[in-house]
Amino acid sequence: MEYLKYLDKAHKHPIETKVANKEDRIQWQKEVMPYEKSKTAKDWNWTKTGKDTIASAYKLSRLLGQDPEFIVLKKDNIPVAMMLHLKNFKEQTEINAPKHTSFIWYVQKAPREYLEKHNINEKAFDIKISKAILDVSLTSSLKHNGNILLHADSGGKNNLINFYKKEGFTQIDANQGEKISSMRVNDGRYFYMSKEKTVEIVDKNREIIGQSLSKESVQNKQKGYSPTSSSNQMKEFISKTKANKVNKSIQHKSQGISR
Repeated sequence: MEYLKYLDKAHKHPIETKVANKEDRIQWQKEVMPYEKSKTAKDWNWTKTGKDTIASAYKLSRLLGQDPEFIVLKKDNIPVAMMLHLKNFKEQTEINAPKHTSFIWYVQKAPREYLEKHNINEKAFDIKISKAILDVSLTSSLKHNGNILLHADSGGKNNLINFYKKEGFTQIDANQGEKISSMRVNDGRYFYMSKEKTVEIVDKNREIIGQSLSKESVQNKQKGYSPTSSSNQMKEFISKTKANKVNKSIQHKSQGISR
């Protein structure tokens, strides 16, 4: 499963995704964090280890065998989002979910002021950055098991809960079980998505920008179409395919063959 390139209207400067290295995290901390004003994320630290830092959370999850991964989204080397994703969160204790599940832990979008400084307009992209972040999380989970857990931070209030519901996540009832894991109490703000639902949404996102993962597109890929190409390439491919069908039809008619 490959990450999408989230295209701008001119299809020239896409937002691309990669596993974030130390230099990416340093860039984020140095360039983006000074613009962060939200109470939830303004004190986050992606580089230094210490009490309650994201870097320390990464180290702890490695010790627990949760296979953590930093992921960054960039446009022309300008970071627009950063996340910490646990690919093998396997501690569920009381909720009705598979034991091997991905967990979307820390997620941060670059503040609007920072994006505007670099002339990045969310409306210029086929998928908004917030939805692109979610798509990256879902795609990453499909590289492993496809089942996802996440927690809607209380700082996001009901707006964040409504966002995840709208995007297809199922809210886990606080009465379903007291614990998500040995270290996590179910406060009613946890969400779950099954592999089947993940596949459905990821496929829908690809259809939005002309990169469907349906059986037809898989066949197209075998004929030379790449799932990470732009929608212009998709249109060109479809156009050629139709032209070939028309030519074959003309040949069949000239030979007295009907279909």
